Amino acid sequence: MKTHLHLRVILTLLFAIFLIGSLSAQKNIMYITNEADFPGPDGEDPNDTKYIEKLREFGYEVNVISSALTGADPIPYEVNDAVDACDAIVVSSTISSGAAAYCWPVRYNSKPYLTWESALWDELQISPDENRGTWEMADSLLTIAPGADTAIVGEYTGDVQVVTFASGTPIFSGCQADAIAPGAHLIATTLGGWGEDINDEKSACIYYLEEGAECIATADDPNTTSPRLSIAYWFEDATAMHVTDIGWELFSRTMAFLVGDRDTPEAVFTPSGVEGVSVSSFHNGTLYLNLRDINSITEIKIFDISGKLVLRKQVQGGDHVSVPMMQYTNGVYIVMGEDFAEKFIKR
Repeated sequence: MKTHLHLRVILTLLFAIFLIGSLSAQKNIMYITNEADFPGPDGEDPNDTKYIEKLREFGYEVNVISSALTGADPIPYEVNDAVDACDAIVVSSTISSGAAAYCWPVRYNSKPYLTWESALWDELQISPDENRGTWEMADSLLTIAPGADTAIVGEYTGDVQVVTFASGTPIFSGCQADAIAPGAHLIATTLGGWGEDINDEKSACIYYLEEGAECIATADDPNTTSPRLSIAYWFEDATAMHVTDIGWELFSRTMAFLVGDRDTPEAVFTPSGVEGVSVSSFHNGTLYLNLRDINSITEIKIFDISGKLVLRKQVQGGDHVSVPMMQYTNGVYIVMGEDFAEKFIKR
């Protein structure tokens, strides 16, 4: 069996090479986190560790930069180099907003930008500071806005569960829906639980502003044309520990949208030939594996056309497993498990 599988993989790779050619490198995310007294593995605030792990699980290269660097005077070369090297910037709510708002390499460039630090939204000119805030989740649902971009929400409509109340009270960033920039696109809303500005009203949770779209004027920047793609997100400091699979899928799709992978890919499969194991579907940028006959934790690997390992993931067998693939370049891939190896084409 093992010999047969190895032969199949070799033949599949050769066929794939004949069809496609090589793929491009991973997208690079500059992730700005708080300088913590007891930092995580990358020097990050521990509240950011799960987000960073998820971004890497999605297949991104993540360069973690602390607010000690972005808030320094003078700004060290590491910050400039990180901005130059990245495909997008993500700013956490663990930081003091000034460490990003007044870091000129971070603020004044055209790199796509996503943040759930709501104090930065006026700096990105996507909503004014008097209309933003942080609230308890009134429930665990986001309501997909009518006409929301399917590159982000896929086939989801209506209310989708994004937070599980395992313990504590998850909170989110939001602002009044009628106070976002004129050119902004609303993706999802939720009900505000409390706050000085919003009380039991619909609050904007996910929205974005395209580069060149009409934005708001601020005291610091009277320009009313957005210099970059900017996304306001609903996470907060400790939200990561409560996010559901749907919540993470929305984040994965939003990140793919941020770095420019906006087309909904399709795929073609070969049958596995292994009873109880199959590549069951590929839609909305996500690979779905049917592992119903594998009743333990197992490892899957995905290789690109050149044979480079692009993703390694421990999964729980016994059911369908979803693997987001939106951030990867179109082409031929191989997914391998302990007893199966399959080709699929992302296009």
